[in-house]
Amino acid sequence: MGFVWTQRNIKWFLTAEKTTYFYKKIVTKVLPYMREAKTVLDVGCGLGPLAIEFAGKGFDVTGIDTSEPAISMVKERIREERLYSVRAENIAFEKITDVFEFDVTCICYVMSLVE
Repeated sequence: MGFVWTQRNIKWFLTAEKTTYFYKKIVTKVLPYMREAKTVLDVGCGLGPLAIEFAGKGFDVTGIDTSEPAISMVKERIREERLYSVRAENIAFEKITDVFEFDVTCICYVMSLVE
């Protein structure tokens, strides 16, 4: 079955996220390779930390995840932070029809969930 987002681990993750620069470091490391990119697809976005970091750098970002609780939280964060360049969708990667329309695709911490 794999990982399941619950209210308890959502709360834990959001608290832990405030104490790390992990996602900021990832984005900083890959930015030199993304000079001509404008759009990012974040597969398995979870609660959206990577998508939010990319949006903060000026990218148009789509985050997808199969977890409704996670996507609901991303949407809430998007509203709270007024991030107009991020959208979140509750959809599986294999259902995406416009995957080749993104300049960059990020897949972090997802492969461990593939059966």
